[in-house]
Amino acid sequence: MSTLPIYPIIRETHTRTELAAIRGAVVRTDRVFGVLKQWIKIGMSEQMVVRKISALFKEYDASALSFPPIVAFGSNAANPHHEPTARRLRKNEMVKLDFGCVYKNKCSDMTRTLFFGSPDARFKKLYALVLRAQERTIAKIRSGVSCGAIDRAARGTIERAGFGKNFLHGTGHGISEFVHELPLLRPKATDRLTAGQVVTVEPGIYIKGWGGIRIEDMILVKNGGYEVLTKSEKRPALWFLQ
Repeated sequence: MSTLPIYPIIRETHTRTELAAIRGAVVRTDRVFGVLKQWIKIGMSEQMVVRKISALFKEYDASALSFPPIVAFGSNAANPHHEPTARRLRKNEMVKLDFGCVYKNKCSDMTRTLFFGSPDARFKKLYALVLRAQERTIAKIRSGVSCGAIDRAARGTIERAGFGKNFLHGTGHGISEFVHELPLLRPKATDRLTAGQVVTVEPGIYIKGWGGIRIEDMILVKNGGYEVLTKSEKRPALWFLQ
């Protein structure tokens, strides 16, 4: 999720070499997240975390960031497109991380939302809702399904729980050479998924003055199913950073 332009390119499929490059970008992104969830501490600023992300990708042989990372602490997470600031992390706050890299000319993109301290009931409830919306949506991905139907799976789950107005963006987008490509997973989208495409699935809930939760993964479309490419753990019970 970022404010970058959508490139009007629809990848009908990827070659074995191209998929290997995408997997390479994803592996590096998973590795960076693995470091961050152990490294982030009270008193660090959002901008410090951005610098760490950049340094880690350089260490892991990525050629560039695929977009400017989003690092948002506490109520800053209510902005889906938050630009990192000098704000420092305090205990009992959420931490939203959205980042990716370029590897062999292919991009990655992943979002995780953690909690530093003891999460309250509201965070647990909304995190479980966003995760449920994402899981139900991913389960519907396969070649031939319309992008609008994919979006409605996520949006409907969140709307039925009473938070439809807090889901402020589309459910996902294509990703390959550019981080934002067609097809778009949006309510009125009529494009149909094709085996070999890679898309993101990233539902979110954002509440001004409180914060926001987004979970984003990259999905390879297959005939009759899908493969989740990003492997970093999403279950929040493992993430309550102390």
